[in-house]
Amino acid sequence: MSTDKFTIPVLTTSNYSAWATQIEHILCVHGVWEIISGTEEEPKEDDPKYSSEADQLTFDFEQDSKAYKAKVARANATIFSNMSQTIVEEHKKYKVPSVLWQTLQKRYAPRTTVSRISASCEFANACMNADSESVPEYLTRLQHLRDHFADCGGIIDEAMYKGKMFEGLPEGYHALEINVKINDDDVSPEEVKDHTLNIIDWYNNV
Repeated sequence: MSTDKFTIPVLTTSNYSAWATQIEHILCVHGVWEIISGTEEEPKEDDPKYSSEADQLTFDFEQDSKAYKAKVARANATIFSNMSQTIVEEHKKYKVPSVLWQTLQKRYAPRTTVSRISASCEFANACMNADSESVPEYLTRLQHLRDHFADCGGIIDEAMYKGKMFEGLPEGYHALEINVKINDDDVSPEEVKDHTLNIIDWYNNV
């Protein structure tokens, strides 16, 4: 999703940590992070600084209130425009940016050791099920599992990730697997995925 000149993935149920880091920087650039963090509060007309009867100070309260409401609208628009439609529907009742932020954090931030262990086990046990998914579907699922583990604070070793890509794949991919093992340090996971998809295209066109 594009937020002015910034483009980031929308918030889903599995990418909160990366999303929150990116959207926080965007909110800072837009000058509305203080609204989210609570360091800037809504102006109150009974605040001592507005207590004078001078016209200029009365005008200042009206201007400050208008500016604050504009920041609230900007913060909400930035956050909601960078969430999946499902999450938008579930949270559209929240109109106060700081409350919306805290709610998203409580629901989607994977903080516990249990979450990290669970994500690690899900990745470690992943392999392609030829009866229910295609090779591209498996590679996409594996990437999501890796990203979820990263959101939980874990790091997947590249060699392990590349090895998991071939678990359960048909025999036609064994030559590529051997080549990857021989040239392990020179081949990135993204290149392995691209080569695998190229093999699929070749088979489809034979």
